[in-house]
Amino acid sequence: ESMAWSVLRDRRLRGFKFRRQYALGNYIADYYCAEAKLVVELDGRTHIGKEEYDEIRNKWMESQGLHVMRVPNLELNCTLDQFAEIVWLKCIERSGKSTRAPGPSP
Repeated sequence: ESMAWSVLRDRRLRGFKFRRQYALGNYIADYYCAEAKLVVELDGRTHIGKEEYDEIRNKWMESQGLHVMRVPNLELNCTLDQFAEIVWLKCIERSGKSTRAPGPSP
């Protein structure tokens, strides 16, 4: 999680503000961007066997107009730059901002 936070914190993802461990209803999102209505969840060993709970949680978040991105921890460890790019593109898509907007690179 610290690797993901190093990319998402302090508006480092081209100006998008993320909050870590953010309360949404009865749930806690790993990372949340209000501007893009985006929740980024890192799935590690603690999610094994909790797929039903995660599905219920996702459905609730989606009912609130949020989009949930689930990223396996192992995948994140191998591709931090790709993770940053994918999250940034989803933020652009969901917020309606232009990809031409200047800002710090991911």
